[in-house]
Amino acid sequence: MPSFRLTMRQGPTVGKSFDLAKDVITLGRDLSNDIVINDAEMSRHHSRLTRQGAHYVVEDLGSTNGTFVNSSRVSGQYTLNLGDIVSLGDTVAMVFEGIPTEAAATMVGSFGASVITGEQPRAPVASYTPPPPPQSISAPEPINVSAPKSNRGMMIAGVGCLALICCAASSGASVFLRYAPPSFWKSIGF
Repeated sequence: MPSFRLTMRQGPTVGKSFDLAKDVITLGRDLSNDIVINDAEMSRHHSRLTRQGAHYVVEDLGSTNGTFVNSSRVSGQYTLNLGDIVSLGDTVAMVFEGIPTEAAATMVGSFGASVITGEQPRAPVASYTPPPPPQSISAPEPINVSAPKSNRGMMIAGVGCLALICCAASSGASVFLRYAPPSFWKSIGF
């Protein structure tokens, strides 16, 4: 039977892996969970993973901030596929991965007769390459805050209006201070 794990890509312990070794696994902030994640957006009992044959399904346990798979909110049960991103609220994201087992990593084969030179044939080596990190968890692209060329005239007009408003406010304040009644100056301690 295949083995699986969740590896945190975003959250309080980035890079930490949680092997899924039980048929039912609960996730949440409470210490009674199988996977405890100390994060303010986590509910005490946030979600549950259940093994169904050779797969795991995830379901939300009525959490406040929701459980998502690949940015889609989970309602009911969702069967996980390798590489799926399981998000718990907005601050915790984990990738669902397979774990190569000893039996799966060993290749069995037969070799021909020994070579006359005396060299031993080498067994092929099995390797496991985890899926690449998902693109949806990467850092957001920087936002270009420069105004498009078609709006530069509007921006210049807006800056000009702002300058006029500042001048008018400054003039109004100086007139007020010049002609303020003596009671005003006494009230502020002058």
